[in-house]
Amino acid sequence: MQLLITLQKEKIRLPIATSEVWQGLIYHAISSDAEYSRKVHDEGLTSSNRSFKAFTFGELKGKYEIEGKEMIYLSAVSLKVRSEDAYLIQLLFEYFSNNKLVKLGYNEVEVVSVELKNEVIFDDEVRIRTLSP
Repeated sequence: MQLLITLQKEKIRLPIATSEVWQGLIYHAISSDAEYSRKVHDEGLTSSNRSFKAFTFGELKGKYEIEGKEMIYLSAVSLKVRSEDAYLIQLLFEYFSNNKLVKLGYNEVEVVSVELKNEVIFDDEVRIRTLSP
C-alpha cells in the first residue's frame, strides 16, 4: 500500500538530505499508538523470524532551488510513503487527513491532500526500474 502526501507552503526550507526530516514526521504521525511507534522505530517489522523496515519513501517531488546546504521548495511538494503494513498506512492516513498543518523540519506546512493507493501486482513476472543503482 502507499500514500501520496502533498504539502504546501510558499517556501519550504529543508536540508539537502531530507530523509531524517521525513522519518521524523512519519514517526511523529504514527505516535498516536505509542507502543506500535516504538516497535516500528526500534525493531522494524518481523516476518518468518526476519526483521525489515516498516516503510519506505521516495524523493520529494516539487520545484526547488539549492541555496547553500538547503533545498528551497517553491510551492507544493509530494512524497510517496509505502508499506506492507496496513495499520501503519492507516495511522499515516488518519494523521494527515485530520491535521491541516504539520511540522516538516522547521517548517509549518499545509496538508493539501493525502491519497491512499493500493496497487496490487498479479503477474508472475515484473520488470522493475530503479532510480539509483
